Amino acid sequence: MDYVIAFSSVLGVGLALFLLAQWRGWQPTLPTALAVGAVLRGAVWIAAASESWQPKDFRLDFPAAAMAVLHHHDPVLSGRPRGWPFLPTMAFVFAGEMKLGQMMHLPWQVVGRLAPVAADLVLIVLIGKLASERGRLRRFQYACNPLAILICAVHGQLEPEVLALGVAAFLLARSRRSAAAGMALGFSVAVGMWSVLLLPGVLAMLPDWRKRLRACCWVAAVPAAFLLTSPLTVGTPVRLLPTVVHRIIGLRSMVGNWGWTVAVTRAKLEFVTPVGRLGVVVLIIALALAGYLWRRSHPVDLTTALLITFLVVSPRVSVQYLVWPLPFLAARTTQFATPAIVMTAAWDGFGYIALGPHRTPGWMHANIWYLTSWDVIPLLIAAMPWERRRVERVGEATAPVPSVPKQAAAPEQAAAPEQAAVPEQAAVPEQAAVPEQAAVPEQAAARSRREVRR
Repeated sequence: MDYVIAFSSVLGVGLALFLLAQWRGWQPTLPTALAVGAVLRGAVWIAAASESWQPKDFRLDFPAAAMAVLHHHDPVLSGRPRGWPFLPTMAFVFAGEMKLGQMMHLPWQVVGRLAPVAADLVLIVLIGKLASERGRLRRFQYACNPLAILICAVHGQLEPEVLALGVAAFLLARSRRSAAAGMALGFSVAVGMWSVLLLPGVLAMLPDWRKRLRACCWVAAVPAAFLLTSPLTVGTPVRLLPTVVHRIIGLRSMVGNWGWTVAVTRAKLEFVTPVGRLGVVVLIIALALAGYLWRRSHPVDLTTALLITFLVVSPRVSVQYLVWPLPFLAARTTQFATPAIVMTAAWDGFGYIALGPHRTPGWMHANIWYLTSWDVIPLLIAAMPWERRRVERVGEATAPVPSVPKQAAAPEQAAAPEQAAVPEQAAVPEQAAVPEQAAVPEQAAARSRREVRR
């Protein structure tokens, strides 16, 4: 019960600050936002590290990947089946955290959350830069967001690292640095493959197809480099590289914990290959439709639509996936963004605080939690940027504040003729005035010279 009270108190304070900032329109400075975010995440971090219950993948798969790297083994091949379906990118970071823990005599429960919390604090800064308006408010709200705090400080998941690199790619693309944007998104994909969903938005930020092609090359090159160098870095046998690729991108047919598959399996986690394959087909069609509907919108709105579409239609969604659209909803908020964030935080919080540590009554089990995902999905759909589907993005994609270039562009275009017209209009009187004023003395002087000659 102390565990529940401690977590609920800290997250309740974060939620209250989130809502108060929205209501009062607070504009805290960056140091204030970072300080509040660090305090909230640090408090939850300490409480989670002192608890005997830990999320399964954080307790088993992440330290196993770190140990595999330290012993020069491939984390995909040496871990449990479906335990580490990633490139070794973050396994290197986990290995560094584990080595730090060994040097400082700290357990994995403490050092294993270091990188996610640090990345989430970086996200606070990046969201303020990405926001189209009221950036100070948006970054402060993300600093207080209970869902973001749960994912980084309780679960210690990879999502904060993926999102920090992804948002950095947006900012670099907005400044027209295509190669740097492609590299940042490539590292994001190398950490979590799902961030390929950010690629259309990043490409839309770039001004021409040449820069977009360059960015695509870097997005593909970075994860390919981690894969092809894995025989040297983690001792992957060359003949098993196709096996590693298959395990990373292969279909995982465990369904029934979210959305429409709950009705198929009657709220039970099951391996149903036909449902998984059907779900992938439906997901691809839904993503293509969302991309078409938001093709003329701002790149951040396009990304929000794609991520929420994935969450709504996907046959399987893990709890940490719900944090994916948060930075983009914060940067360009919608009418129902706040209710959706509150509901997802409550849904995730129940799983982390009560259901996961088995602190619920006997009659309340995971199946009921899976069924309640239908309470979250309608708000996620409502939080999509429906009203901004047809907003032009040409001038918005390359400037920090989308509305300013449009307002500033017209005066600049109009100013050129005015500035050019004024000298022309002024030049005529000046040129004409000088001869008129000088004409009288010159004519008088000529007459006097003629009279002298006579």
